[in-house]
Amino acid sequence: MSLPHVLAVDDDEIIQRFVQMALDTEALELRQAGSVDEAVALLRSEGPVDLILTDLMLPGASGVDLVRTLRATPALLGSARIVVLSAGLNSATSQRLEAQGVWRQLHKPIAVSELQTAVRAALGMEQPVLEPDKPRRVTPDATPEQRAIDLHFGGDAALFHAFRTSCAAQFALDVTQGNALARAGDLPGLRRHAHSLASVFATLGEEAAATQARALQHACAQGQSSAIALWPALAQVLEHLSQKQ
Repeated sequence: MSLPHVLAVDDDEIIQRFVQMALDTEALELRQAGSVDEAVALLRSEGPVDLILTDLMLPGASGVDLVRTLRATPALLGSARIVVLSAGLNSATSQRLEAQGVWRQLHKPIAVSELQTAVRAALGMEQPVLEPDKPRRVTPDATPEQRAIDLHFGGDAALFHAFRTSCAAQFALDVTQGNALARAGDLPGLRRHAHSLASVFATLGEEAAATQARALQHACAQGQSSAIALWPALAQVLEHLSQKQ
């Protein structure tokens, strides 16, 4: 019996890595795409999958556009369920997604266990037996790192550190990309970049950095000319975190 196929659509390589690590132990085949065009091309060439997991804020067409395209093209969608995983969900967007038949909406940052549970449910896979009498709690005096390990990685410190190491390798590239966007005055591109970074920082427990990224994202969304001036400080944060092991 062949394994179910999952297509994850996100332009952030760090988020792609997080999804890959979260689903690595699951009995499924994972494919990844960085844009709507890439996702559609993959579905046209390889055929429908069993589950599509997509972000909303993507380069070019959005995740909402992808949902519309799939609903309008049954040959691409097949019987796949669609799950949206995004930090950009609000009530209006959620209503539109529900109207388009999106099966579930998940918020970033997300815990590994929550993502695994949603994917298993979407694919009709058997859920593991949990121990309800042993809920995981975060102690009030826990460090930000320990809170992140408990909240997002189910207490698995090794998985957290593996993810952080992959992030550190990517952050230098993120600085280069952000510098190019800032020099070009590309506010939409810088907004997407900040949006992705905010989710990654929150997943790592770097809340101060996440707040800075959200401020940049908001300024870009408002079309503020001062938004570009916020980037250098965030670039310094990235450079610092790239050295953090």
